[in-house]
Amino acid sequence: MSRSIPSHRSPNDLLLTINLKSKLHLEQYEEDDRPVCVCGKLVDAWGMHVFHGKRVSKASMSNSVRNSVAKPMETVLKSGRILGPGSLVVIEPERVIRDAPGLRPYDLAFHLSPFPAYPNDEPTPFTRIGFNITMTFPKGHVPPSQRSRAANPSNISALAAKHLIEGERGKLMRAGYKHPTTGRSISGDGIIQRLFNAGKDFYPWAISPYGKWCPTM
Repeated sequence: MSRSIPSHRSPNDLLLTINLKSKLHLEQYEEDDRPVCVCGKLVDAWGMHVFHGKRVSKASMSNSVRNSVAKPMETVLKSGRILGPGSLVVIEPERVIRDAPGLRPYDLAFHLSPFPAYPNDEPTPFTRIGFNITMTFPKGHVPPSQRSRAANPSNISALAAKHLIEGERGKLMRAGYKHPTTGRSISGDGIIQRLFNAGKDFYPWAISPYGKWCPTM
């Protein structure tokens, strides 16, 4: 619901309590007061289920990032002369792979300027670059016995980076594709190979539930 309407907003103290408990890995619900998700499953005491529910899909969050990033990315790329003046950052371009026209491996993609950004730069071997956005699931509840060890800032940073790298790897080790009419299959590796053979680069873009971007991006 639109938060521009005051009656749609949750009270500030409630939001603060929820966020604070999430940050400290404290239980959001009493054991006998856990709600049932719209998917039919009982929500865990820490509320982690809301990131995993099939009906409460993370696709809407991914699509929101995709749609809001397209224009700023286009502006930055043009100012850096990576994108030509008349080029656009396209959302979910179609027919990216010739023998799998229904497959859309890119959430965002753009055609590179045919000329190097600077005279001494080597021209890139790619004509197109695309990104596939994935929202990673939280790692889950941290038991009290592990909190003191995890509280070290260097440990937290390393775990967060590792989690996002796993999200990147998951996109590169993607599932295959089966044509709905002919039944012809292409493996996940075959999809990536076809992109590279056609001069198209592919970047996985993993984002944590709290908005942290992956190392590649």
